[in-house]
Amino acid sequence: MFGLGLGEILIIAVLALVLIGPKRLPEAGRKIGEFYRQFRDAADTVKNTVTQDLDVSEVTEPEPRSEPTEPEPRPEPTEPASLPTESKDSDDTK
Repeated sequence: MFGLGLGEILIIAVLALVLIGPKRLPEAGRKIGEFYRQFRDAADTVKNTVTQDLDVSEVTEPEPRSEPTEPEPRPEPTEPASLPTESKDSDDTK
């Protein structure tokens, strides 16, 4: 239990008896036991939920992928059309 030997458990028990007292020790033990049980139940619930979620994700099959299609070829870029420019001759005729 938690890697403690018999000697360590006896030391903890004697310290608890001295610090808490013989009258309150049974009540403290019950509260510690209830807390441990609630903690264990909560940990089991989380473990079961995660296990179920992982099992469900493994069971469901992904949608089949369609075969990749080749992209349409892009038209080759063309030279931009040159804009009409005004000739200098038209300004001189005035």
